[in-house]
Amino acid sequence: VDVSNVDASSLEIQFDDGSAGASGSSTADVGYTYAEDLIVETVNDTAFAFGSNASHALQVSRVGSNESITITPTAGEPVLNVQEAELDFYDTTGAIESQPKVEIKYQTDQGNTEYTDINISVSGNQSLFIGGDNPFGVYRVSVVDANTSSVIAETGTERVAIGYEGSLSQNATSGDIEVTLPRDEHVNDSWYVEYSVHGDNGTVPTTPVENTAGANNFSATIDAAVVPSGEYSHGFTIYENETDRNGKRILYAFGVNDLTIESNATSGAGSDGSTTLVVDSDGSTKYQRLSTAVADASAGDTIEVHPGTYREQITLDTNVTLVAPDGATLNGSTFGETGSAITITGDAEPMISGFTIRHYDAYGIAAANTTGNWVVNDTTIVGTNGFEGTAINAEGTDGAWQLTNVEVLDTYRNALNARQSTGDWEATLLRVNNTTFGDPIRADESTGDWVIQFSEITNSSGQFGSGVAPFESTGNWTIRNTTISDHASHGVDALEASGDWEIRGSVIANNSGDGVKAGTTRTGAAATGSWTISKTLILANGDAGVDAEYVEGMWSVRESTLAQNGVGIDATNASKRGNATYNYWGATDGPSGDFNGSGDAATGNLSVMPYYTDSARTTLSDAQSNTSESVTVVTTGSTGRPGGMVMLRAEATNTGDEPINLNHTVNVPVKDVTTIEAYEGSWTNVTFSNESMLSWQVDSLGAGETATAEIELSVSEDSRPTQYTLPAGTYVNGELTDEHRYIMTITDTSNMTMTVGNATAEPGDQVVVPVATSPVTGGVYYAGNVSYNPSVLSVANVSMNGVEEEVFVSTERDAQNGTVGFSVESSDYIEDPVVNVTFDVISDGANTSPVNVSDRAVFTIAENYEDYPVSNGTVSIVGDGDSDNGTDSPSTTENVSLYVETPSDPVRVGDTALVELVAGGVNDSVGAYEATVSVPTDAGVEVKNVTVVGSPSGSEVTLTDNNTTANIAAYGMETADGPSPDLAEITLTVTDNGSTTDETTVPIRVQDVAVSDSLGNDLTVDFVQNGTLRTTALPPVGDLQEPPTDVDGDGLYEDVNGDGNVTVSDVQALFANRDHSTVENNRAKFDYSGNGVFNIVDIQHLFLKTTA
Repeated sequence: VDVSNVDASSLEIQFDDGSAGASGSSTADVGYTYAEDLIVETVNDTAFAFGSNASHALQVSRVGSNESITITPTAGEPVLNVQEAELDFYDTTGAIESQPKVEIKYQTDQGNTEYTDINISVSGNQSLFIGGDNPFGVYRVSVVDANTSSVIAETGTERVAIGYEGSLSQNATSGDIEVTLPRDEHVNDSWYVEYSVHGDNGTVPTTPVENTAGANNFSATIDAAVVPSGEYSHGFTIYENETDRNGKRILYAFGVNDLTIESNATSGAGSDGSTTLVVDSDGSTKYQRLSTAVADASAGDTIEVHPGTYREQITLDTNVTLVAPDGATLNGSTFGETGSAITITGDAEPMISGFTIRHYDAYGIAAANTTGNWVVNDTTIVGTNGFEGTAINAEGTDGAWQLTNVEVLDTYRNALNARQSTGDWEATLLRVNNTTFGDPIRADESTGDWVIQFSEITNSSGQFGSGVAPFESTGNWTIRNTTISDHASHGVDALEASGDWEIRGSVIANNSGDGVKAGTTRTGAAATGSWTISKTLILANGDAGVDAEYVEGMWSVRESTLAQNGVGIDATNASKRGNATYNYWGATDGPSGDFNGSGDAATGNLSVMPYYTDSARTTLSDAQSNTSESVTVVTTGSTGRPGGMVMLRAEATNTGDEPINLNHTVNVPVKDVTTIEAYEGSWTNVTFSNESMLSWQVDSLGAGETATAEIELSVSEDSRPTQYTLPAGTYVNGELTDEHRYIMTITDTSNMTMTVGNATAEPGDQVVVPVATSPVTGGVYYAGNVSYNPSVLSVANVSMNGVEEEVFVSTERDAQNGTVGFSVESSDYIEDPVVNVTFDVISDGANTSPVNVSDRAVFTIAENYEDYPVSNGTVSIVGDGDSDNGTDSPSTTENVSLYVETPSDPVRVGDTALVELVAGGVNDSVGAYEATVSVPTDAGVEVKNVTVVGSPSGSEVTLTDNNTTANIAAYGMETADGPSPDLAEITLTVTDNGSTTDETTVPIRVQDVAVSDSLGNDLTVDFVQNGTLRTTALPPVGDLQEPPTDVDGDGLYEDVNGDGNVTVSDVQALFANRDHSTVENNRAKFDYSGNGVFNIVDIQHLFLKTTA
């Protein structure tokens, strides 16, 4: 092993308390002695060279003395990159063994982890671990230079007991049984002590033990009446303290099956007669070895394995459950080329769960030719590196076995060999990485209808290394929602596959050969079955993204992305024309090859039109309207409130001459939508699948017939006000014919706003004042009561913007009191309604009239909104200087409103934002004002500068509270005459985002306001609209203009391109910029898989979210 790259200067080591071991032995004079092992490990992926020719040695010193020993490997021992060393070369009395060894965990030059024993020589004080009458010693371990003894790295200190004397004893076998252990006089009374009992039927709850200074014994009492009769293992454990029991164990004094209980308590057998057999390698239970428990187990029994390392090979020939609830390791490093961890035989159907299986050269799980439906869950298999080296061998199996949440790392031949299997097996959440010779997943000549789903098959380096290899298979297999990437050969090798297979919702990328190998120029070797690839990213494969040369069956590649491949699809001499429509080819002008675009090439017998021109697959090359030759579809969204509901409505009319089958789908935002309720009308089979796809259908829609459907979606209570554009599609007789959009708006009453326009006119003019409300989608009713000054204005007309036949506007006028009520009803649904009120100006001279709206209401097909906020308007009349009051002074407005206008886009840390303070509803210019503008002191935003506009004669700006508050005052201003003059421009700097999340909103408040007009008349401030500044911690990804956003508040940035939606374009953006500094420096923000790292797997997870 080359250890030249081991950087000793960065080496760190520590005690590995979590895997501490203990030993006990009987002696003639004192009964039992006990000792704890010392185990050290490296930190932060460091290692040190240790072997007969290495320059490193280990040194153990006893703190508080000058005593130490030095440990060096004996001649001939190999030099290894050590990651962990178990220093168990002394017996329970502390004496150094005659042939001392240490167990080493090391890393091979292939990057695999192995275990071995190394012979050592020990120099120095041979009595280091013999503490005389005090068994408790404090130790430190160092890695030293073997030549100079200078310390390179060292642990902290660890207190352990070595040579603790005393035997466990019990005073009875029934009733109240007292168990004692002699208490050494050197035990500190601050230490924590507990007692535990273990048996075949589980563990009796652990009991705290009183630790009293000066006591002769530790004592614990067992009530035999509640414990079944039998022999039990038991022991006392001493810790430094109660709160750190995983890391500071000083002593475990135990007895193996030497506690006898005679009781009338019921046994631990289950109600069905099954039994739980408990295995613990530390000797605290009846079974210390799995093989012994397996031999005693009967069908239906459970074998519960406690944490530890077990060097065994076991065979399961009956239906048992083998489970390690807290994890356990099977280590086969000593069994050689034929080593297999678990062998399943015949028709046995065991369930295996919770294990880590390491270094069995032949098989991790050997189940060839079995017929049972066995199950493997939550298991990791590492380092099957022998000539047969296969993690799971299921060759020739006939059962419907299952793998769930299984990880395979560093295997030689196959991670899973299902060659010639005939059963309908299933692999879910299978993660495979680093296969060095064969195909990671081998399923050639299989005949069953198997499934691989939600899995990750990555990195094979051998000449036969295709990620999944079902060549010559005859079954109807499926691969869905799976990443297959970075293989030396193909992603999927389906040559000569004669079944009907499908790949859906997956990522096939960075394979040296073809992404999917279905075709070949070799006679008779191409796939003959019918196959489909859909909604899949096929990227950066060395040869063809999809090789369909000479294929014989029906085939299609649709709704997918093919980009950066050697060739997109090669369909040369395919016997049937392939359907390769509705794909994105990596360029706006479509595929190259036999076509005129510049994207990935498409060649041979295939159709590509229409294709998508964008990576989000939203715009088709031949743009389609929402009306096809055979059907017209009208889609309607709606507005709803958090905790309420929204409604989607679809109406389809068959405009053709023949009946059609109709299917309609829409993607809904799962973070805000929780449940659905369907009012189907003549549509049927409403389904909600894959957590995001809503679909409904009409089995037969006759010529000229119309079908409608209404779907209610419940909105989550914590949904933020937002608006979604939901993509939808209509399929006629199975083919996509139309694409649509639903606008779905989520808002509460406080976030809906009516805005009344302002206008200026002369006497005798006619003026239009708009009354607009937003955001509104799917509106059916809009109403309000408009009030005005009847001496200034008279209502001439009330109308709806863009009047349609289906819209009915009614009014109720009271000219004497200056009111007009309007109500609008629509069967065609309203979006952001605007009612125009036309006034005749009847004032003879300069004057003003407020235009206020009360009794505001909007009803949508989902929710009703009433009395929501309003920004009222004003009509200003300008004349020849005369006014109704007969004076020469101009009329003045009595009221004024203040608004804080902020940028709509989020502002990044380190950037500045310009915020404007604006007056509203002003007839004359503002002459003077004072106001306080502030942001929270802990928001990570500061006021950098304030500019008073309007050329004041005098102004003053004072910044306080660490530049988070600006006190502004000005007089003699020359602002523009109303209605909305600017008062100040405030520059804010975002210093940090002031939150544990990465995107937040900062309120900007205006207080302590006083305003006058240019003549010194006091203006009443009737309304202040504070502002909100959005901040974000991340810069844009790559060359994108907008920063990524966390659209659902889960801490992950799915909206990579910052457009406010999560679509396939975000997947493309992340894939193209996966090495960009924004991603590299914020990997946790893009870790969608939650496995602690960012890689191609996370891109697959994002892809699934956008295409499921």
